[in-house]
Amino acid sequence: MLNLFVMRLLLLVSFVINFLTGWFSLKTQLDLVRILSPQKGDVLQGNIDIIGTATGIGFQYAEISFRYQKDVPSEWFLISQISELKVDDFLLTWDTSSIVDGDYQLRIQAFYLDGHHIEAIIEDLRIRNYSPVETIVATNVSPSSLLSTKQPSQVMTSTKEILEYATPLPKNELTVEIGDISNSAFQGSVIGVLILIVIGLWLILRERKIG
Repeated sequence: MLNLFVMRLLLLVSFVINFLTGWFSLKTQLDLVRILSPQKGDVLQGNIDIIGTATGIGFQYAEISFRYQKDVPSEWFLISQISELKVDDFLLTWDTSSIVDGDYQLRIQAFYLDGHHIEAIIEDLRIRNYSPVETIVATNVSPSSLLSTKQPSQVMTSTKEILEYATPLPKNELTVEIGDISNSAFQGSVIGVLILIVIGLWLILRERKIG
């Protein structure tokens, strides 16, 4: 009778430990794709190294493709596939000299064993291998300020005014937060207490049975 009680108690404690482990355990891999470089508004010439992330549970492969932005929606053209997990690492080299100058979009798309896929797209990539690069022109410049500089050679004009804004790097979803560490510490404390309770009950029952 006592052995049956001990077995049930152990099963209950095992269930609680497994539940807490699944609840508090850190996600070591996230389904994530992103492109860190190039970024929106960049001017691309020649061979461009694409840096990014393609990872996740059940990851099969990822495709990197491009399309002409002016004709969106339009067909994507495959650059290459990757089959290895990458986290903020080199993905491939894109030879931009093989396509016509213009504004393009770049996409990374990851596919997983359960059939789902996710993607990330970078817009406004300016490929300028065979045409001049547009010059950024300062706005709201008064004639008096231009005269005071006495450096007219630094004032550049362009037929096309482009406003570019710095794009901050996306947050790294793979970083471990302080709250996750606290949860892991709490998990270890709970499991340790449960193990001590089980050992104590087993010793008490054993002494009673021997007595």
